[in-house]
Amino acid sequence: MIIGVGIGLALGKYYPKQISSYEECVKANGNQIQPIYPGICATKDGRSFREVLTDEEKKNLQPLDPTANWKTYTDSRFDFSVKYPEDWKTIPFQDKWEPGVWLILAYSPDSRTNTINGEIVGVVESQSTSFSVSAYDESQVTIKDLEKLALEKNSKKTEQTINQIKGLLIVNEERTGVIEKLFVFEKENYTFSIQLFWPKNKLENEKILDQILTTFRFSPLSADLRRRTNIGAEIQPGLELYKSGV
Repeated sequence: MIIGVGIGLALGKYYPKQISSYEECVKANGNQIQPIYPGICATKDGRSFREVLTDEEKKNLQPLDPTANWKTYTDSRFDFSVKYPEDWKTIPFQDKWEPGVWLILAYSPDSRTNTINGEIVGVVESQSTSFSVSAYDESQVTIKDLEKLALEKNSKKTEQTINQIKGLLIVNEERTGVIEKLFVFEKENYTFSIQLFWPKNKLENEKILDQILTTFRFSPLSADLRRRTNIGAEIQPGLELYKSGV
């Protein structure tokens, strides 16, 4: 019995318990622990173990959504929505949709506005950070038409997909004092245009506008836009064109 115990102790000395988890790896002497989170521990024989996180710890690892507290504009006629920062303002438009008329125009607090008889009707693009969404009847205006208007010398054009919407992204830096980014695409019988403007002396505002652009999406239930818009017809009483988050 004494001999058996002695042999067992000797084997334990030369053949220690096999490491099978991150916690065991950390407790053992001589292993390397990488200073990252979740942690990684590497044993002397070349094996590695990653720290196991709880569900709460995994949740805390997820990046925060910078748009979580933004306002949401929902257009019930074209079935799309887009988000914008809480302190931005929007300009209300007439209750009858016309091709090319803004469905929404929103701008930052430091933007310079245009007024007529005390009413804000637009912004000074070279001194404003803003975005707008417009829709055109495809029989009158196509992507090619908008592309010709937007493209100038040294403008950049790339194909882009945003929330499963395939279109063209055009960046124009040739305008005086302002940079324009235009995302154009077609849906059913309409050509849509999303315009983003920011002053050249406020290049950091491009990040906010890009975040706004990534929030644009159509409702999964959106269908038959032509029936909804009823081109050329007057709006039926009680029909809500758009709901602003303002």
